[in-house]
Amino acid sequence: MMKSDDLIETADRLINLGNDVLKAEFVGAHSSNRSRLQSNESSIDR
Repeated sequence: MMKSDDLIETADRLINLGNDVLKAEFVGAHSSNRSRLQSNESSIDR
């Protein structure tokens, strides 16, 4: 059985990992949306 300190440390690590994944997904989605918008604008200009 894990001690409560170990459990808290593990939970903190999981939370930090989850936050990093969310940030990466948000940034990735944001940049792909921006490039999609730019390609749409350039096709409208033509």
